[in-house]
Amino acid sequence: MGVIERVVHEGRVVAAQFGAPLLARIAAAAMQAVIIILLARNLGPGGFGTFAVSIGIGTVLGSLLGFGSSAQALRLLATPEPRRLAATLLLLRLAAAAIVAGFVVAVGWSGPRDVVLMAAIYVASEIVCDLCQSLMLGMQHVVMAHVAIVQRRVVPLALLLAGIAFAWSPSLTLSIGWALSAAIALFFCRSLVARPLPAWTAVRSGLHFWSSMALLNLQNLDVVLLQAVAGQTLVGQYGAAARVVNPLNLFTATILSILTPKLAAASNANDRADTFRQGRVILLAYFACLIAAAPLSYWLGPWILGEAYRAAAPLFAAFTIAAGISGLSQIHVSLLYALDRAGAVAIVRAVAIPAGLGILLLSAHFAGITGAAAGIIAMQVLPMWLLRRAVHRKGFHRRDCPVPA
Repeated sequence: MGVIERVVHEGRVVAAQFGAPLLARIAAAAMQAVIIILLARNLGPGGFGTFAVSIGIGTVLGSLLGFGSSAQALRLLATPEPRRLAATLLLLRLAAAAIVAGFVVAVGWSGPRDVVLMAAIYVASEIVCDLCQSLMLGMQHVVMAHVAIVQRRVVPLALLLAGIAFAWSPSLTLSIGWALSAAIALFFCRSLVARPLPAWTAVRSGLHFWSSMALLNLQNLDVVLLQAVAGQTLVGQYGAAARVVNPLNLFTATILSILTPKLAAASNANDRADTFRQGRVILLAYFACLIAAAPLSYWLGPWILGEAYRAAAPLFAAFTIAAGISGLSQIHVSLLYALDRAGAVAIVRAVAIPAGLGILLLSAHFAGITGAAAGIIAMQVLPMWLLRRAVHRKGFHRRDCPVPA
């Protein structure tokens, strides 16, 4: 079978398995993009820079307090007491959301308070919704999970559009929308939980996932560090470009959120190999599409956001390319998580993320937006290479991946 025929064949298999989830993710991505575009145009680069820095701080703190709960949740059916573990993870995540929201408000209170409060509610909502979706997926309630994914974007967007129609504050309407979407996600999870386990049991079992996820989310310090070396305007342009292009990562997230539980639950190595190959082939095709789309992203991003973001054109193209590279990296992360080898992922990220942030800061400092664009791509190339090496070192080979040697 030739390369093109293989891609088409694997694409049909993946489409049959993931078609509905992909449609849900695409719809959610489109709505999130509209929200970000309207918010970025309303706040301008300076105000959006404040929003981006606030959610960057909140995301990093949330990952430190998350104890790897989202990754654990995707493997629930591989644990002895999935419903009890789900309840414990949910309680821990709710406590983390409250702490993170309070910290974001405390740190940013001297800035525009409506923007800071909105950022705090957004981060808390994302923390809760992410875990709820992972719990549903981990328990193989796929339809329910993707209804939750769509409502997570429908509710804030509906309230934002209503607010625009009645001249209400976007910060107020979005804050209400994000809080309401988190409440709905929690309601969806009510039937998935039982009497919780002791908190330390869940924390201890997730520590190796925690180290990996916490290191990954250190990437969100990029906006905080860029503010120190490049100024608030560049941070606003960088943050807006990152979040407008971010929906492209949802395709990868959809594939991996389904693949990780399937890989973990595979009854034998051959089934695991087939599942892995399906994801890898389709992500390679997606990477090729994003490379081809980068010039369009260069032109379209600033046109959508307005003249104030004209200089950010290279960032839109760079984030588009980086989304494709990230997909190629994450397929290996999915495999290692499914095999309970998250420690290998943590080691890779401990090396790659500080190095990538250093490259980004140096390139932005010396070459401005163009340098930052080069740094964005470099931040994804390094972990992709290291993760491939980690998979091979664990005894998996390219041709028959992932069959242990």
